[in-house]
Amino acid sequence: MPRAGATRTPQQRSSAGTLIAQPTAVQAPQLFIRPRVVRLALTCAVVSLLGLSLAGQLARYELGVDRMSPFVVLFDVNLEGNIPAWYSAATILCCSVLFAVIGILRRRQEADGRFATHWLGLSLLFLLASIDESVSFHELVSTIFGGALSRLVKLPPYLYYAWVLVAIPFLLVLAVAYLRFLAALPRRFAGWLIGSAVVYVSGAVGFEMAGGYVAATIGMENMRYALLATFEEGLEMAGIAMLLYALLQYLAGSVGTVTLAVTGTAGHTQAAAGREPGAQSGPPSHSTSADPLHDSEGAAR
Repeated sequence: MPRAGATRTPQQRSSAGTLIAQPTAVQAPQLFIRPRVVRLALTCAVVSLLGLSLAGQLARYELGVDRMSPFVVLFDVNLEGNIPAWYSAATILCCSVLFAVIGILRRRQEADGRFATHWLGLSLLFLLASIDESVSFHELVSTIFGGALSRLVKLPPYLYYAWVLVAIPFLLVLAVAYLRFLAALPRRFAGWLIGSAVVYVSGAVGFEMAGGYVAATIGMENMRYALLATFEEGLEMAGIAMLLYALLQYLAGSVGTVTLAVTGTAGHTQAAAGREPGAQSGPPSHSTSADPLHDSEGAAR
């Protein structure tokens, strides 16, 4: 008789009548992502980056610190290849991944893959936006397109960054193309999606035009332009943080648990070793749901 508190080993009786010990299943380590914790972390990151950037600009224009000072260069939100640029590219890429996950689940869970293309299209769009955040492709568009257009007509100062002439029509077409998609979403999540888009575009286009006006009239080397650039980047970061939180909430409320399993030869060997010789493995079981991704009651709370 086993002692109290002793661990029992699962056993089964073989054809010869002897007891054969069976290996116990070892639970894989799990990583939980909590949307509210992510929201708090993103908020702290955005506030910290904006505060450090603003401190650097104040030190530069009020205290006479050199513009190439390591602190200024490292945290200036208006520069590329530094910590704020890396943060923005990384968070936009995370949104791209989440859009892709939802799109793939939608395609697998529905026969017609309703709106799966819309989710995957947003994933591709945010992937390109993440790349642009790193290489500043839109500035190249401004240089080429603005230079060619300025030879034909005189552009007003607020169109100093001419890429907005391409961005505005594109965003209007995108909004029209996604009207049915937005109407089919749970109302709360659709509100977060639209709100994050408004915040992001207000910075990326609205404050970009305001900054262009200042750059065209009095130049970029002044505190006014630095403040506009800080507001611009701050709104962009805030919009992406809102979107990332909303996507996590949507996954948590509509899907529940999404499991990422990484398997290899060792895993298959251990699984095979735990089976009795001659035993056959049955088909894997799948959990089913009526329509978890389109359940308005279980949507982001």
